[in-house]
Amino acid sequence: MMRRGMLIDIQHSSERTKGGILNLAHNYPLMASHGGVQDGQRVSENILSAKQLSHIYSPPDRFLAGGLVGLGVQSSHELVKQIGIVGGGGDRERLTDSEREIRLQTRGIALGTDFNGFDWHAAPRFGRYAYYHEDTPADRSNRQRSGRIGAKVNYASYPESSNPWASTKPTCAPACTSWSSRTAEHRPINPSQVTQGSRVTRTFDINYDGLAHYGLIPDFLQEISVLGTSSEQMGAVFRSSEALIQMWEETCFLAYQKRDRPRSLGMGCGPASENQ
Repeated sequence: MMRRGMLIDIQHSSERTKGGILNLAHNYPLMASHGGVQDGQRVSENILSAKQLSHIYSPPDRFLAGGLVGLGVQSSHELVKQIGIVGGGGDRERLTDSEREIRLQTRGIALGTDFNGFDWHAAPRFGRYAYYHEDTPADRSNRQRSGRIGAKVNYASYPESSNPWASTKPTCAPACTSWSSRTAEHRPINPSQVTQGSRVTRTFDINYDGLAHYGLIPDFLQEISVLGTSSEQMGAVFRSSEALIQMWEETCFLAYQKRDRPRSLGMGCGPASENQ
């Protein structure tokens, strides 16, 4: 694959296989497209370790580009936490704010948007189906009661009747007073709507519907911004496409350095004159 300048994704490989790929790759950039990262004890080998994360973003003896990691979108709160880990400052690495900012200016952070069924992406934070990915019902209830759910994403006004959950309360109401949270002081965004003729038949609101479909990804990005993602962190997310292009350019450059490169390399990487 390296001889052919191919993009290598280590996701869904075992821990032993990941180690073998990292040892073979050296300065060749790699990606982990959607497994995510976490502090402390990993719950699955599908999640990157701190060492694997460091290698992907900073390959040994790299020439230019690092690799790319895609973070899961099963929870907006969890995504905010994972972005912070990629920037540094988790329980394995203590960095100052300026050091985290500098690091994020050189990294792209992708969204691992492989929607694994209707129940496996970010749940709504408000309304009847509000849910949080804590370990136990007691943990979730504590979050609800303590108001740690964040503000609502600010939407332009829409007819409430076009969203069946817009006026609903969570299952813990009236004990959960946190659902009276303020709307974020952001410029309002337009909701995603389904129309029939000139009539709006359904409005999707990230606050009440969660990440229900791909069309709500812009709303989801607004949600993680509301939940505290910094401008430097959002910059790293928006830089993911450029990071992938740079990674592709470097894989082609490195492949052209190999004497045993295949003749077909030019089909995917362009002529040798463009890869010097």
